[in-house]
Amino acid sequence: AAKLPVFCVDANGIVIGRPWLYAALDCASSTPIIIVLSIQPPSQEFVLRALEFAFTPKGLAFSEKYGLRNQWPAPAAIERVVLDNAVEHHGGAVLSALRFLGITVDYPQAAKPQHKPFIERFFKTLNDSLLYALPGSVKNRVQPDSTLTEKAIAEARLTVEEVEQQIMKWAADVYMQQPLYRLEERFGPRTS
Repeated sequence: AAKLPVFCVDANGIVIGRPWLYAALDCASSTPIIIVLSIQPPSQEFVLRALEFAFTPKGLAFSEKYGLRNQWPAPAAIERVVLDNAVEHHGGAVLSALRFLGITVDYPQAAKPQHKPFIERFFKTLNDSLLYALPGSVKNRVQPDSTLTEKAIAEARLTVEEVEQQIMKWAADVYMQQPLYRLEERFGPRTS
């Protein structure tokens, strides 16, 4: 899970903070199989909601809800997951659910983001391509500056649901439509 660099508001326009995004990719195709947002910090419940997203069909109702031009891929068939070492990934409910589903769990070495290159690249691309352009965005997440934060809070006007819609639309209609060079070598030009 990653805390997004954009402040959100509630239905009354009051700033409620920065949401968390739980995302997972199919490493073979870089297709997002999980995208779940919450203003609440990561927890076992958040991880279970993310797993539910992966296995839920995303048909016409899903496309209409988010205003997608392109169909979201079929539900995932997950055999193995690489989770970071966050406390919510070691909880009994999450591990029991993964075991029940027959999913093997691996944990990378702590503080080694290079062991999860696909998801790290996804978050960077998401930030650079979409989130930094949204109102309420803290443009420089690495070195937060109090004036940037104050400006972002003053500009915040999107709800968590609106940010979620923007991310879903970007993922389906932009990110998943871009050719993936490592796939083009094997499957031909314009493979995404």
